[in-house]
Amino acid sequence: MSKVKVFVSTLLLSASFSLNLLAFEGAFKNTASSGKSVTLSGYLSLSGLAYVPSNNSYVTAYLNGWLSMRDSSGNYYTNNTYLNVQVSFWASSNYVYTTAYPNTYLTVYNKEGKVVGSGYLNQGIGVSGWINGNYVNLNGSGYVSMTVYVNED
Repeated sequence: MSKVKVFVSTLLLSASFSLNLLAFEGAFKNTASSGKSVTLSGYLSLSGLAYVPSNNSYVTAYLNGWLSMRDSSGNYYTNNTYLNVQVSFWASSNYVYTTAYPNTYLTVYNKEGKVVGSGYLNQGIGVSGWINGNYVNLNGSGYVSMTVYVNED
């Protein structure tokens, strides 16, 4: 009789574990199939004025610009976002060139306006300018893109 109890107990435990495992796998499959990767792109223009104390000095500047991104289908987008990007460089000649990295998180929306994900933008934009007296006006622009995972639950 005790062998039957052990067998039935083991069978029930095994069946319970199998059902829980199937439920977990099903939940995971449903979540994974409701999302996808989307690439958004937009045009970013940055500009700013920096004080240059003397030739051959280290300078920090803050560049500003607006960015709005959209995917190729028009189904996903980011709001128009104001960016304030810090750059630092050595001013050792009359011409300055450096790369600005926005390093910012952007919220992604679907065409109904629902939040469906977010992404981190760290793509560099080249900025440059000529030193005039003790100031340099830095400007640069270009297309940026990021790939994000969007979830349509």
